[in-house]
Amino acid sequence: MAFFCSPSPGKRRFAPVTVLAGLLVMGACQTIPVAENVSLTDRVMKVSVGSADKVEDYSQDFQYASGYDASAFLTAHHATITGDIDTAANRYTVALSSDPDSNRLLERSFRSLYLAGQIENASAIAATLNNMGTPISLGSEPAAAIAAQNRDWAGLEVVARNLTEDTDGVILGTLLEAWAFAFQGRADAGLSRLMELNTGSEPPEMLFSQVALMLDYLGKTDDAAEAARIASSRNSSDTDTAIIMAGVLARNNARAEAITLIEQKLNDYYSRQQLIMRLKSGQSTLLIKPSPDVILANASADVALIKGSSLISRITRLRLAVYLNASFNRAHFHLGRVLRQANMIEEAMQHHQRVRQSSPWYQPARVLLGLYHSGTKRDFDAAHAIFTAMIEADPTNPLPLRFAGNNARRHDRFEEAMVFYDKAIEQGGATSKLNFYRGIALENLDRSRDAEAAFRVSLDLDPDDAHVLNYFGYWLLVNDGDPAEALQMIRKAVESDPRNGFFMDSLGWGYFKLGRFNKAMAFLERAVTLEPSDPVIIDHLGDAYEKTGRLREAIFEWGRALYYADDTVDAAIIQGKIEKARALLQQ
Repeated sequence: MAFFCSPSPGKRRFAPVTVLAGLLVMGACQTIPVAENVSLTDRVMKVSVGSADKVEDYSQDFQYASGYDASAFLTAHHATITGDIDTAANRYTVALSSDPDSNRLLERSFRSLYLAGQIENASAIAATLNNMGTPISLGSEPAAAIAAQNRDWAGLEVVARNLTEDTDGVILGTLLEAWAFAFQGRADAGLSRLMELNTGSEPPEMLFSQVALMLDYLGKTDDAAEAARIASSRNSSDTDTAIIMAGVLARNNARAEAITLIEQKLNDYYSRQQLIMRLKSGQSTLLIKPSPDVILANASADVALIKGSSLISRITRLRLAVYLNASFNRAHFHLGRVLRQANMIEEAMQHHQRVRQSSPWYQPARVLLGLYHSGTKRDFDAAHAIFTAMIEADPTNPLPLRFAGNNARRHDRFEEAMVFYDKAIEQGGATSKLNFYRGIALENLDRSRDAEAAFRVSLDLDPDDAHVLNYFGYWLLVNDGDPAEALQMIRKAVESDPRNGFFMDSLGWGYFKLGRFNKAMAFLERAVTLEPSDPVIIDHLGDAYEKTGRLREAIFEWGRALYYADDTVDAAIIQGKIEKARALLQQ
């Protein structure tokens, strides 16, 4: 899912990056991540669902398949490789029907079922393994969720304590056990259990917010508000912490502080104006005291989002949160984010659609839905409807205006794009990226002087943005700008990302424009190695070969450029170069 600018001489100057790459940070420690084109091949079948350091050996799979339903096993295996986790989970279950005592199958079935969010089935498989004397890592987590759903707090206490004996489950097990104590009226035991996580120089990020939530649940007004202040003031606190602690403050006689926290900690991805208005009017969902299922879902989400957690760990714990509370907006938003990272795009969007309008996570979820329609689906109208609704709801926020402009630009509606970009600037959104996008729109409106000015403003605001450096440098090369200045920009881009074939091609083309053909050829050969199917890069290499007298190689590369030709190259011009070179060879 690559993000390219609209057709222009510099269209393919964007390296293939994901639609959300390079977007602003969603708080101190979070980004809106974005959809990487990654397979789950090397992620799903971990020795531990929460560990990323060892992958199972598949070399003997066919040998093992002979003892049970080989068709179901191979289907499950293939589904795992392609990321179809639901199918993998279901087909492993079928394979188990003919060999129910296979530890290998049971373990794979558990991991697939848990990853797919089939909590009851995963719990049953974990129990079977436990009865066979081979307990599996994180095997108690689904059982804990089932006990919580049944509000069996004594049972949750027992299962959670068992979970703490698993290295990967210590934090979640401790949180669940602490809350099981609190729900049984054992407040001191619950708080003491939470504080057992406060070991070492750096306690878990969510510890202080969990303490604040427990004090809030217990009705300790002053202590809850003070704990919320501590949690939100820590350097590691992020936007989620700010939102949740704003709720604790608002519920405990500190509504003005809650509003200040939202103003200071939330960025433009969130509709601060609406959140504050709802708090002032008393209609905010943050004023509602969370129920036990929401509290436990929040604990599971906290553990899922610990920095450094593997993608698999994040997916499973967020699915656990959704199981605990099917309407938990925070979990739906973040599960959509991580599923998007895992390239499970359609399901990711389903979770973003489930975030309710009253939720603080509604606007960032809508941003991702809008970008999905604008970039992946190339559906101008659907994306436009989402972004314009955001603009109407929060007219002083420049971010939806920028996204609406980008959507118009991607669909070659450059005049419309400029209207949105200019409004974003009026609202204080004159960022480096916005000026870069304005430059591209102006370039396509044949306003070259204005485009150059916008690119220069972009670099003034962020001199190290490699994509702007490369794009503008290449733009100067093809628009008769100063080659020396252009090369200086492109070299800086290449230094920041030496494996980027598009940057390398720009550098080679810069030397070509300077008449240094041998040096150009060296960089262009490297660029073709990095991007072997880009017709512009291949065409450039053919030109370099022709200038150095290597006509046969030039003809070969131009032929490849024709094979991969798209709207970034003029096939007739390339064909003319081939015919001219062939004529020279025949002389």
